[in-house]
Formats: sequence, C-alpha cells, structure tokens
Amino acid sequence: MDIIKSLLFAGFLLLAGQANAVPIIVWDQSPDQIGGSLTGGGWTNSTSSQNFLDIVNFDTPVWLTGMDIYMSSSLGSVGDTGTVRIRSGSHLGPLIADFTELVTLIDNDGTASIGSLHRVYAEFTTPIALLAGVDYWIGMSGTSDTWTQAGITGGTGPLLDNQVARYNGTSFVVFATDVDDQAFRLWGESAAVPTPATIALFGLGLAGLGW
Repeated sequence: MDIIKSLLFAGFLLLAGQANAVPIIVWDQSPDQIGGSLTGGGWTNSTSSQNFLDIVNFDTPVWLTGMDIYMSSSLGSVGDTGTVRIRSGSHLGPLIADFTELVTLIDNDGTASIGSLHRVYAEFTTPIALLAGVDYWIGMSGTSDTWTQAGITGGTGPLLDNQVARYNGTSFVVFATDVDDQAFRLWGESAAVPTPATIALFGLGLAGLGW
C-alpha cells in the first residue's frame, strides 16, 4: 500500500509540472531578438544600490530555471554571484523570490546586433514556478560586484514599454522612464501539458489505490 501511495503522489507531482533537464528560452528580450539600440550604454545594477526589474507575462505556466542579463563586455566574471528578485502582480507587488546564484557562463549569445555587450548567465538551483496571465517583475543584480545592465531603446516585443521598476536595494524608488527596457532572457520550460508517461504513472497510482 505504501508503494501505491507513493506512485499516486508522484503522479500528482508530475501532473502539476516538474522542471526537466533541458531548458528552453521562455522569454526573449535579448538585443538580437528585440532590436533597438543602447540607452546610455547601461545602468548600475547591484543589490546594495540600484537594481532594476522588468515586466514579463507568460501564455502558459512555466518553471524558470535560469536567467541571462546583458551588460558591458568589460564587466562580470564566471564565479560572480547575482541576486534574482521576482515580484508578482505589479512593480509594487509582493516579493515572491529573492535568492543568489553563481554566474556559470559568459559569452556573446544574443549580442550580434550590439557587439559591445555580452551575456551573463546564472542557472537557478531551485526552479521557480510561475503562472500564466500574471504580470511578474524580474531582475538579476550583481551581488559580489556592481554590474551595469544594458538598457535598450527602440526595440520591438510583447511587453516593451520603455520603463522598468528601479529600486534602492529591495525598497521601491521610482518607476523609471529614462532607462527604457532591460536586455535579458529567461530559461525554463512549460508546466502546462503532462507527458503520456506522466499520465500513465498517475493512472497506475489510481488503479492501485482502488485495488
């Protein structure tokens, strides 16, 4: 009976959605994707001073597993730490995630249109589940060093509004209109559709419980 209960519970977890091993880009606001040009070259982004969050809204539920930000190629190193913050509902909404991750990759992916930038990537130790149709404000700030994150003007994308939320640490300061949109990408996967194997496991658990 304990085995059957374990199968049933595993089925429920998998139907609810679990992050797989291979992530995909679930939000693309990279320079190459949105176009445009740099606004003043970049904006100071650190957990001890200014940090910036930009808006996203997903069509389907997702698990977030990593984040790219874009900044000057003279800044940032593998092994640096970045603090990821996520607010729900609005730029004044509750802080639902606040954690620090290691930078594991720096390259030029997504920067062909603006050669002075590079991509700084951090993988999340614990995936973050986010709902569809909800506004989230997401940003990654330098923790061990001050970063200068790229601002983009004149780009095209679903939620580009030429504004970001600017904070002093975690305290809200101003809804900034002078920095345009932040260049970043989010990695993860859809959590909306269970696989046939997941459904089969769930059915096995139900059948065993009935028996």
